[in-house]
Parts: sequence; C-alpha cells; structure tokens
Amino acid sequence: PYIVPGCETMTHAQACAALFAKNAAGDEAAAELISEIARYIGYGAVNIINAFNPTHIVLGDIVSRAGQPLLDEVKQVVRERTIPEISRHTGITLSALPTDATVTGAAAVAITNFLEHPSMFFDVA
Repeated sequence: PYIVPGCETMTHAQACAALFAKNAAGDEAAAELISEIARYIGYGAVNIINAFNPTHIVLGDIVSRAGQPLLDEVKQVVRERTIPEISRHTGITLSALPTDATVTGAAAVAITNFLEHPSMFFDVA
C-alpha cells in the first residue's frame, strides 16, 4: 500500500528521493502525493505572505528536490489564496543549496553574533 515500497526502513532523505524518482518516472500516485505536499507548503506560504509580506520565499531542504511540479503547485495555491496586491511582489523559488544549508546558516548567524558581541554571552554580575 506504500507508494515507495520499503520506505518504512528508509531515512527521510532516502524515502523522499525514491518518491521524487517515482514521480519523475511518471508514477501517478507519487505525483498526487507530491501535489498534496505542495498544497500544504502553499498554505504555509500563504500565511507567511499575508502576515509578513516578504519579498522572497525560498523552499529548501529535501522538499526542494521535488522540483518544478512542487513549485508550480505552491505558486498556484499562493495565487488562489493571497491578496494579489501583496503576493505579486513575493518571489517563490527552490533552493539550489544542499539540504543542510539551513543548519549551516543558523550556525553562521550564531557564530557571527558571538564574535560581534561576545559580552552578551557571559553573565557579568
């Protein structure tokens, strides 16, 4: 009954890669699942756009490897559910960075903050 046989023993990254490969090979069930995933990501993007009016949203991590079908569905949900005057200025793209780029970026921010303001991290009483 699983779209990707053996997925219960795979890592998250392996299962996603197998799902995306099945989609690329034309598997209809895989395409439907990716479309559903994209709709949920789109709903999240709608909330972000309506609340914060960002100029850009980058979809990253393993989900970005789903490619153009995912991006197209996310953009469709955003077009249908946001105020056009707000969303027309928000770009949505897929990240080309490795899946651990978010963690690397967070570490860089923390290190930079520490190096620029080291006294913030010490209890000076």
